[in-house]
Amino acid sequence: MRNDDKTPVSKARRLARALLPAFPRIPTPEQDRAAAGWRSAVPALIGALTLALLLIVSLTHYAWIHDNYLIIHTLAELFAVLVAWGIFVVAWNSRLVLDNNYVLFAGVAYLFVGIIDLVHTLAYKDMGVFASTAGQTNPSTQLWIASRYVESISLLVAPLMFGRKPRARLWLGVYGAVTALLLASVFPWKVFPTCFVEGAGLTRFKVFSEYLICAILLASVVLLMRRRDRFDPGVLRLIVWSILITVLEELAFTLYGDPYGFFNLLGHYFKIVSFYLIYRAVIHIGLVAPQTVLFRDLQQSRGALQVARDKLELRVQERTAQLAAAVEELQGEARDRMHAEERVRAERQRLFSLLNMLPGYVALVDGGHRVRYANHRYLDLFGEPAGHRPCYAVQRQRRQPCQPCPARKVLQSGRAYDWEWTTRRGRTFHVWGYPFSDVDGTVVVLQLGIDVTEQKMLERQVLQIGEAERQRIGRDLHDTVGQNLTGAAFLCSALAEKLQDRHPGEAADAAKIEGLLKEAIGQTRSISHGLALIRTDEHGLATAIQELAARTAEIFKIGCSAECDDGARVGDPAVATHLYRIADEAVNNALKHSQARHIWIRLSSDAGSVRLSVRDDGVGVPDGFDDEKGIGLRTMQHRSDMIGATFRVAAAPGGGTIVECALHPERPRG
Repeated sequence: MRNDDKTPVSKARRLARALLPAFPRIPTPEQDRAAAGWRSAVPALIGALTLALLLIVSLTHYAWIHDNYLIIHTLAELFAVLVAWGIFVVAWNSRLVLDNNYVLFAGVAYLFVGIIDLVHTLAYKDMGVFASTAGQTNPSTQLWIASRYVESISLLVAPLMFGRKPRARLWLGVYGAVTALLLASVFPWKVFPTCFVEGAGLTRFKVFSEYLICAILLASVVLLMRRRDRFDPGVLRLIVWSILITVLEELAFTLYGDPYGFFNLLGHYFKIVSFYLIYRAVIHIGLVAPQTVLFRDLQQSRGALQVARDKLELRVQERTAQLAAAVEELQGEARDRMHAEERVRAERQRLFSLLNMLPGYVALVDGGHRVRYANHRYLDLFGEPAGHRPCYAVQRQRRQPCQPCPARKVLQSGRAYDWEWTTRRGRTFHVWGYPFSDVDGTVVVLQLGIDVTEQKMLERQVLQIGEAERQRIGRDLHDTVGQNLTGAAFLCSALAEKLQDRHPGEAADAAKIEGLLKEAIGQTRSISHGLALIRTDEHGLATAIQELAARTAEIFKIGCSAECDDGARVGDPAVATHLYRIADEAVNNALKHSQARHIWIRLSSDAGSVRLSVRDDGVGVPDGFDDEKGIGLRTMQHRSDMIGATFRVAAAPGGGTIVECALHPERPRG
C-alpha cells in the first residue's frame, strides 16, 4: 500500500482526526501536584529563614527593638490587615465564578478580622489615636482576643461550607453585626471581659481564651484534613501551616507580662509568617494559578477530561485501524475495475445510500434553523426545504421558531438530547439530536427522527386496558368478595349468638372473627372504591382525591390529608381518571420508598390551569436520581403526556419529595 497522503487509509485517518474534537493538552494531576509542591516548599523555606533572622535580630538588638516596638507592632499588624483584605478582594471579585466556598467564606471572614485588627492597632498603648485608650493596654488586648475568636471560629466553620449554596451577602451582614457588637462591647459599653491589668499582666480570661482559640484552630485543621480532596495539595499545606503557626502565635501571647515584651514581639513574628503563608495560599497562588485555589473542582474535571480524551483517542485509533483494514480490502477488490477517483464517488454514494435506507428521517440543522442536509425519508415526509426555508416552516408550518427550540438547546449545551413532537396530521416523532461539525467546520445539530405514532397508540391502549382491568377488579371486589365477606360476617354473628349460653369462649372467638371480617369488608370497600371510575361530574376528581387521602390514612396508619380548591374542576372523566391515577401512584411511591410520616395531596387551579401535587416529608430525592428507571414514574409521565400536562419530580422545600402535574387547557394532548 502506498504511503502518500492520497490513499484511502490516510483519508480515513484524516477523517477520524477531523471528527475528534481538538482538546488542548491538559497537565496531569501528578504534574499539578509536583508543581504545587515546589510552589509551597520555596515560600515555606523563605518564611522560616525570615523568622529565624527576625529572632536573631530581636535577641541581639533587644534594646533597640524595645524602643521602637510600637513601629514594629504597627507594621506587623498593617501587613496582616492588608493580607486579610486582599483575601477578601480576591474572593469577593471571583464569587460569581468561584467553585470553592471555603475561599469565599474565609474571604468574607478575613474582611472583618482585618477591621478588628486595624482598630486593635490604632488602640494600642501609646498610639494616641483614641483618647479613651491612652496609656492603657487592656482595650487593645480585648480587641486582639475578639479578632482571634472571629478568625478561629471562621476557620472552623469554613470547611463545612463545601457543597452548600454560597450566601455571600448574608455572611457579610452576619459578620458586620458581630463586628459591631464586639467593638461596642470594648469601647462605649465596656462589657468585654478584662484581658490585661496594668502591673499584674494577663488575666485568666485572656490566657484561657488563647488556649481555647488554639483548640479551635487545631479542630479546624482536622476538618481541613478530612476534606483534603477538595484542595490542591500545595495550597492545603500552606493553609495548614498558617493555622499551626497561628497556634504558636497564640501560645506566645499567653506568656508576656509587658506589652512591649519579647514574647509579645515573638507572637507578632509568628503572625507575620502565618499571614504570609495564607497570602501565598490564597492571593498569590489564586492569581498566578487560579485553577489550584479558585477553580479546584474545574481542575479536577479537566483531569477527568484528559482521561476521557485519552480513551477517546484510543477508540478512534482502533476504529481507524478497522476502517483502514476495510478500505484496503475494498481497494483490492476495486483496483482492477475503476480509477481511484470513481472509488471516492462510490464511497460517498454508499454513505448517502445508508442514510436514505434508515427507517427515520435524518437532517442537519444549523443555528439559523436552516436544513443543510436531509435524507429521502425527510423529503418524503416534509418536502424539499428549498429557498433556505427554516426547519420550523418545513416541518411544522410555523412562521416563528418553536419555543423552546430543542435544536437550540443542543447547540447551546454541546450535549445530546432527545425529544418528541407531533405533526399537524397527528404523527408523533421521537427525535435524537447530536452536536455535529459540518464539512465547513460549522457546528450543527444532527437529527434522527423515528415515527413512534403506533408505539404511542399501543401505550395508550395498554393504559386503557389496565384501566378497564382496574374497573373489573373493583367490581369483583365489591360485588363478589365484599358480598361473600358480608355473608360470612352474618354467619359468624349468628354462630356467636348460638354459642353464647353453652360455650362463651367459642362465642367470643366467633365475635372476634366477625370483627375481623367487618374490618376486611371495610378495606375491600375502600380498595374497590379506589379502583372504580371517577364520577362524571366536575367535582368527581376532588371527591376521589379526598377519599384516596382518607383511605390511605385508614389503611396505612399514616398522616394523609387532601386539599382541593373549588375552582379545580375537570369535566372530562378520562382526564380526571388520569390525574387520579397519577395521584394514586405518587402516594404509593411515597408509602414504599420515602419513609414519610405525612403525605399532602393538593388540587388547585390558577388562570384556568389545574395543578395536582403530592408532597411527603420523607427522605427526599436520592443523589443520582434517574426518573427514567422507575416504572411508576414512567407511567405517570406517560399519563401526563396523554392529557397534555407537564410533569416533574423534585426535592420539596424543607425536605421530602414533591410530584407535580399541571394541566394547561391550551396545550394539545400528545
